[in-house]
Amino acid sequence: MEAPSEALRDLLERERAALLAGDLDTVARLSARKLRLGERLAAAGLPRQPLEEIRSHALRNARLLDAAREGARRAARALAPRENAPLTTYGADGTAAVIGGHRPGRLTRQA
Repeated sequence: MEAPSEALRDLLERERAALLAGDLDTVARLSARKLRLGERLAAAGLPRQPLEEIRSHALRNARLLDAAREGARRAARALAPRENAPLTTYGADGTAAVIGGHRPGRLTRQA
């Protein structure tokens, strides 16, 4: 059986590869196993050196995850104005027609 420290280091490397590839499904699947391995590691009472290495890997992955989260937020903010923007289309006769442009959650007064 693989030592908890080695297993956690391997898992953190797989998590890093998934983060760099943008494979967030794999990152999510690995999180439960990472938690279990962390609990085993805490119970093992390892010396400081292996724990510092694992901590370094975990912090690196946390920074990658934060960067991915911030990138998703920025993309959502950039796309939000377009989501509710009106779209102008033109018919075969050249007349313009506006489609959409309303904002969900806003009431509009109709006669």
